[in-house]
Amino acid sequence: MGLDLRAGERTPSDSGAMTVEFGIMFPVLILLVSGAVFFGLALHTQITLTGAAREGVRVYALGGGDPVSITQNAAPTLAGVAVTTSGNCNPASPGDPPPQAWVNASHDLNLNLPFLPLSTVTLNGRAVMRCGG
Repeated sequence: MGLDLRAGERTPSDSGAMTVEFGIMFPVLILLVSGAVFFGLALHTQITLTGAAREGVRVYALGGGDPVSITQNAAPTLAGVAVTTSGNCNPASPGDPPPQAWVNASHDLNLNLPFLPLSTVTLNGRAVMRCGG
């Protein structure tokens, strides 16, 4: 007479082992899910910054307004976007190739994963356009 255990049946001692295994794997699962969420947030922020820089450089290269305020307004979901511009859209002489305008938008993204505080990561979006279109 032996125990007739079928596949999938558990003995009373198995429930304690399952609890221990769950306790070991739960922090790893939370870390993986949190990492995926924060990766998606960072990707969204990067895409927003690049699009905002593109809007700002278009205004800057065509001379239609303030590229800093246009860039900041193009990223309304991000507070505190730092914008730098460079380039001079006045060619030195008529035969020179048209110069380029540059806009760089940066934002500090706060990453605080459970069990692993990483503080902040600075993300940059950069766009370049030939002056005059």
